[in-house]
Amino acid sequence: MRPGPFYQSQGFTIMEMLAATALTSLLMIGVLAVMTSIAREHRAAAIRSQRGIETELMELLRWDLANATRIESGADRLVLSGHGVLDPQTQQPSMPRPCVVVYQVRQVNGRSWLSRQQSAADQSVPPSVAMVGSGVRNMQVLPADASANTGVSAAADSLRVRLTWDDPARPGLDTLLVLR
Repeated sequence: MRPGPFYQSQGFTIMEMLAATALTSLLMIGVLAVMTSIAREHRAAAIRSQRGIETELMELLRWDLANATRIESGADRLVLSGHGVLDPQTQQPSMPRPCVVVYQVRQVNGRSWLSRQQSAADQSVPPSVAMVGSGVRNMQVLPADASANTGVSAAADSLRVRLTWDDPARPGLDTLLVLR
């Protein structure tokens, strides 16, 4: 039996297939461009974030050192006694009351962290602990004048803070903090 004059094919023509392939290719190029842009922005944000974390960490240290009345510096540990209480949730200045702040390098799940523990001097409030720096291997607080053999003093106008990181490719941080 022969097909009648109104017989239609069940498949697509070659032109329809070529048009669909061309549109799919254009769509794939657009998706690839967007994905490349997202990856580039993600890398840039990670770099900006890391610089931001270092800046925030230095500002936090500056606050605590400037409000300290006593400073004890040891191997990977810094104990500050003073009146610079920060709200644990917001990290913003709170009511001035005596407190002890301890910065310490700790190992958590095989990664080193710089932690900040704040507790009321009279133990009336439970201590709060915040991990403030990821990948910090070593922390030193030194007098600003390295030639002087004096220890770290709460009366100092400026101190030098040195941080080294777990990642050897990441440059260490050596910052002079002006406190007063």
